[in-house]
Amino acid sequence: MQKKTLTVKKLLLMGVIIGVCVIAIAYFIIFTQHRRSLEASREGTLPRTKELASLQSYTTDNEGAHSYALEQQGEASRGNVRAWSRLIYTQSGKNEYILKRKQINIFVEGFDGLAWRDILYEFKCNKDPMEYAIIEVFEVDGQGKTLDYGKTGSSKDWEAIPQGTTIDKLAQAVCPPRNK
Repeated sequence: MQKKTLTVKKLLLMGVIIGVCVIAIAYFIIFTQHRRSLEASREGTLPRTKELASLQSYTTDNEGAHSYALEQQGEASRGNVRAWSRLIYTQSGKNEYILKRKQINIFVEGFDGLAWRDILYEFKCNKDPMEYAIIEVFEVDGQGKTLDYGKTGSSKDWEAIPQGTTIDKLAQAVCPPRNK
């Protein structure tokens, strides 16, 4: 019995077939998730954002007015700080955000009533450079209805905080001063 060897051409063809299958599966999963989110938004079954008391302003920009409240629950890892950030959109900030959603093909149904965004961040304040992860995101209309919602799973995507950004200003407001 003679073994058949794979040629480079056959290997490339197999790679292309597998690649196309992976892309098709990923597209289907993303499409299904977007459809579920849109249906939940229409039905009003998305989680509601937390009532944030004692919001403190930390910056204003073209997007709108940014304020924060420290998270009081003990969910953060030791030495980390969690804070809610609320962005009250300006009209131009809302329009730009809706345009971005359209460009990346995320639903915008109901977003004409978008009023604010609440994001729960976790900061590694003791790390140099400091890092952050997004824990939860709520897109909310003027009546307090959640239009879109996202939450991280058990693993977090930590990123370095770019200097001079809104996230940097928030980190400076919520992290204890560091000794240099």
